[in-house]
Amino acid sequence: MTVSLNRGAARISTPPKEQPAQSAGSSVQQPPDKAESTPTQRPQRRDTFEQKVCTTVQAMTELAQPKPPSKDKGASTNKGASTSTASPASTSSTAPAGQPGKAPGKAQTTPGGTAKADKASSTPEDSPVDRAADKRTGRGWKNLTASILQSSDTDCGEAAIFTLKASKKYKPAEMTSQVMGWLKKKLQRSADELNNDSALKGKVQINLRDGTTPDEMGALLGKQGMKVTGHLVDTGGGRLDASLREGQMAVVLLDSNAVLPAHKRDRGNGLLHWVTVAGIDDGGQPGSAPVRYRVKDPAHGEYWIPAEQLDKAVKKAQKQHGSGGALLIDPEPYSEGKELALENLKHTQALGVGNGGASRRRTSLEAG
Repeated sequence: MTVSLNRGAARISTPPKEQPAQSAGSSVQQPPDKAESTPTQRPQRRDTFEQKVCTTVQAMTELAQPKPPSKDKGASTNKGASTSTASPASTSSTAPAGQPGKAPGKAQTTPGGTAKADKASSTPEDSPVDRAADKRTGRGWKNLTASILQSSDTDCGEAAIFTLKASKKYKPAEMTSQVMGWLKKKLQRSADELNNDSALKGKVQINLRDGTTPDEMGALLGKQGMKVTGHLVDTGGGRLDASLREGQMAVVLLDSNAVLPAHKRDRGNGLLHWVTVAGIDDGGQPGSAPVRYRVKDPAHGEYWIPAEQLDKAVKKAQKQHGSGGALLIDPEPYSEGKELALENLKHTQALGVGNGGASRRRTSLEAG
């Protein structure tokens, strides 16, 4: 017996032999979906064997070269391993991107970059929105994500200056220990130039080894091309909100422990500490939701806190350490040096004379 394949049709040829006569009503049943029928009558014993062979060959052929579904309504579509039907429960192609197997719905990217479902990310507590990003860009802040950590126990003020300076550039340098060391040396040269300038004699004497006073902060910001447009001793009552909404940034002297979110806070008092405030979420309209600030902390990374908490941290610094408050900052593209340093000093003395340099520093790997 010879079995051959011809474009999916199975043919079986056998040597001719005499066939016994059958009754007039006898006929040979062929598989319902076979391409050709064989009129030759065969004994029931051989017919059963040939049907099995034919069915097996046809199944193998369909696996190798699938045929379009039959239009015959009566044709059977159940062919075992040669066909498969995906049930709705097992279909994942309708799941939204980033959420395999979940029902479609809106997704929102959190600041952490993780897509969450509407229900998990719709509340402002879970997903703060920086309402002043466009305003800051309009004022000349080119990079809204710059955040630099301090590298020693006393250089939080320097790190805050570097964060503000990096925010003026589209692509600030990647911060490594070598780059941080180079920036600190460059800032020290600026401090030496200001200390040797006769116009600043008796107004400020910069010494960065034990932290950064408000006067030192203002003078160094001016040397780096940043203008202090105002100051706040009392940051509560919405006084800081208005400046942040207009796109200004602020550098704030406060208690290093009181400013932290509850899960990071220690008991007792902290130290005088500089942080940058760069962002506000007020629900999209003043008075529509509790106000929160985005804090860039040189010791603990970036986080959002209620406006009331920042104000309490400022007041605690004033009570425990004798200094505290906020300096409002704008980038100044056309002026820097001693003139701007002198202008900035008009706003710094109100904050006190304490050195900001919190010692509970964390490395960049621990920050967050």
